[in-house]
Amino acid sequence: MQETVKKNIISALIMGFFIPVSSLLYVRKERIAIGLMSFFILAVAVLTYTPVAYFATSLWIFLVVQIIIWLYAFFVGAWQAHKGVNIQANKKDLGPWIATYILLALCIIVMYCQIPVNLYVTKSSHLVFGKNDVVITQKNPEIMYLRTLDYVTFVDAAYNENIGQIIAVPGDVLKYENGIITRNDKPYDISINLPVKSWIVPENIVLIYYSSQNLPENKEGANIDKANKEYQATILPVERIKNKALYILFSTKFFNLGKSLTNNVLP
Repeated sequence: MQETVKKNIISALIMGFFIPVSSLLYVRKERIAIGLMSFFILAVAVLTYTPVAYFATSLWIFLVVQIIIWLYAFFVGAWQAHKGVNIQANKKDLGPWIATYILLALCIIVMYCQIPVNLYVTKSSHLVFGKNDVVITQKNPEIMYLRTLDYVTFVDAAYNENIGQIIAVPGDVLKYENGIITRNDKPYDISINLPVKSWIVPENIVLIYYSSQNLPENKEGANIDKANKEYQATILPVERIKNKALYILFSTKFFNLGKSLTNNVLP
């Protein structure tokens, strides 16, 4: 019968919770640990190079894979620590395995930085979002491909990141009469106080419609509704646009889960 040496279960649980695969190294399951890391790298690579249009589906699959790896490493590490590790296995030098582990972890970090999207958490309930919804956004979108009714994240006048909907792009003709704004002679079902009766949106400028719930008063932007100052529009230089919103990954509104934010209409 092979002799075993007990491992500290608490240590295995802590490592398994924060850095799952490290608990497998702790109980001398080196090959399984490196195998899981390699599989995880493959999952990150798929996520990194997935076309943006399919990113939401890939992200859900990635999260499921990550949860499976975490659960496996967490419970197997704890169970093996409880059972004990073979004395001969316990004497093996872990140096090469740890070096491999660190190298694979660095590969994962590098690929994470290449992922073409960010996650944005909404700060208030507005437009189609609920408070604390998680939105998938495309990094550094090509300005030429932004369209009216696209949702974007941008830096507002208070230098905070906010999310809003583009309601006019360069070349659009905006007209204001009796509190109603029209774009290219088509009315929007919103009111806005423009400084002039007719205005052609210049190059590198967009008009953004967004929530001002969390902003201090007297910031730039035109009041959308005199009775309800929850929303406002602002004339925004395109260089202040950060990301283009693509999908709602998580929402407090059940029917918004996975909702596409392209081909929108005004709320």
